Amino acid sequence: MRASTSANTRRAYTQHWRQFTEYCARRRRAALPADARTVCAYLAVAADAGRRPSTIGQAVAAITFVHRLAKHTLPSAYPEVRTLLQGIRRTVGTEQRQMRPLLLDDMHQMMATLEGCGLRDVRDRAVILLSWSLMLRRSELCALDVRDVELRRGCVVVTIRRSKTDQAGQGISKSVARLPVDHASVCPARAVQAWLEVMLLKSGPLFRRLDGGVLRSERMSDQAVYRLVKRLAAEVGIDPGQISPHSALRAGPTTALVMAGVPTHLVARMGRWKTAAMVDQYARPGQGEEMAAMARALGAVKP
Repeated sequence: MRASTSANTRRAYTQHWRQFTEYCARRRRAALPADARTVCAYLAVAADAGRRPSTIGQAVAAITFVHRLAKHTLPSAYPEVRTLLQGIRRTVGTEQRQMRPLLLDDMHQMMATLEGCGLRDVRDRAVILLSWSLMLRRSELCALDVRDVELRRGCVVVTIRRSKTDQAGQGISKSVARLPVDHASVCPARAVQAWLEVMLLKSGPLFRRLDGGVLRSERMSDQAVYRLVKRLAAEVGIDPGQISPHSALRAGPTTALVMAGVPTHLVARMGRWKTAAMVDQYARPGQGEEMAAMARALGAVKP
């Protein structure tokens, strides 16, 4: 039953369920099973507190999940709950906060801050460059083992054994090319090779925790990747509050590919999305691309 959902989903559901049970305890209402009035009151309080519709929807999913396990009536099936959710969306709106993507110029600046030869700089270069080039989620990156990386002439082949959209673990292999010497600073293949050479380990987790410069056996955590992205953003003058690992390592390369004119269906395949429509949700070119397009239309610059 635990394995039916991802670790991230379990953490989110656990937090939402704890908040709901605490709310019910304060008001002396039953949390399990919860009636429609209780659930609606909780969601209304969350909306009044400024919670986004997406967060409130996740809370409903968590409460429903627990009720399903306990074989009680599902709160999401109550007409009152569905109607209230519609009202929250109409009142608050469903526009999601768009975080800043990490583009190639940003990548060059970040890599310039990681020019050292120590374990941390070498590891962090490989983490950022490999994630960006393969559009990896944090969970996918942290789950990689040494056996999942194969160094070949001209490229590196990475096997992603399980992901958010592949819970059954069918796996997929992705390749990243070895860039010329003049682009060595942003070459993911060279960065991964350098990490393997300094790590000196042939098995176990690929990216590991560093404690005071000492390499540990534990995997690098997704929270460590979160802190790394925030730290590098601050060092190159990007507001850490405007960027996240997802916007940096998923939306960033998506935006860069779209701005470079790569066909949408190919971008979708690279991002491992089932439909090309997802590309529009992730690509965040902003006004820069629109200004460049207008300049080309006016003949100011060549395409």
